[in-house]
This record gives sequence, C-alpha cells and structure tokens, in this order.
Amino acid sequence: MLNPHKCWFSILLLSLVAVPFASADSISLGNAYALQNNGLTQVDLSSHPGIPLSPSFDAPPFQTSLDIGVPLTGVVPDGARDTLVITSLILGNTLTQQYPIPVQTYPPPGSTSFAVLFTFQYPSGIYHPKPVKLDISILDGSSQTLSSASYVFTFVEPAPEPTTLVLLGTGLAGTLAAKMKRRR
Repeated sequence: MLNPHKCWFSILLLSLVAVPFASADSISLGNAYALQNNGLTQVDLSSHPGIPLSPSFDAPPFQTSLDIGVPLTGVVPDGARDTLVITSLILGNTLTQQYPIPVQTYPPPGSTSFAVLFTFQYPSGIYHPKPVKLDISILDGSSQTLSSASYVFTFVEPAPEPTTLVLLGTGLAGTLAAKMKRRR
C-alpha cells in the first residue's frame, strides 16, 4: 500500500524541480546571414567562413553599409528581459548594437521564420579585403549568456572601374568647359 505522506512529498518535490525548468528561457540563435545584391541574396555566414562580402545597399557618402540577419527560435517567457547583442570588429573599430527581445514565441504563430536585421555602417574606401569579426549573443536580464555565435568574414567595396572614372572625368571636364564658355 502507498504511503500518502510519501506520495504528497514526491509530488511536492517534483513540482519544485520541474516548475523552474518549465518557465526557463529557451530562446536560441539561428545561423546569421548577410544580405548582398541590394538584399536579393542571403549569404549564410556559418557555412561560408571567411567569405568576402560587399556593401548590402548604397549608403550615404563616405559610408558603406552591411546588413546582418539574426534568426531567433524558441520562447521568451513572461517576465524575461532578454537582449540580443551583436558586435562587429573591423579596422580596429568595435561597433555594437542591441535589441531587447520581446516576450513571445519565435517564430511567431503563422510565420515560418523570424530574424532581427542589423545594419552596420563601415567607413568608405575599403577596396582591399579587411577581416571582420562578428560576435552575437543573447543575454538574459542578469547578463548571463543564453546563446552565442561568432563569425569571421572579409569586407571589401567594389573598386570603381577605370572606364567609369574616365567617363566621370570627361563629363566633369565638359561641364567645366561649357561653364567657362558661357562666362566669356
């Protein structure tokens, strides 16, 4: 015959052990990707280590931009204060961005995927491949790491073609000549 005291004690012990795990964060990172060709192409950074990447889109003068997508999967429970932190190191400069992850299931119901998109502005004029180290982490409210990943790739801007420079120079010279002729 079962002892009722042992049975209640077992249920109490099980609930004390199982309940904290039932509400624990289970959010994790997917494989980060870079957007290329004006956002039409995704390059998976984990399956292409060291790949040369170019700017994602045209950027303001003297800057180039690279867009990085970070997929999330899992659950952020009520009361959690998780943060996605992404850090890029290029040419000795560290660029860090943060995204507070809202409480919900990832991907959301009705969706097949969910990614946070980050845009990094790099200096213009990087015509020779430069190494970039990308560190991505999910931190909980007490700054404990829940999930992390690191990627290494190179970044380079396409160099202007000589023909393009000749056409630009010819156009500027023609414009200058026309202005000088009008002033006479």
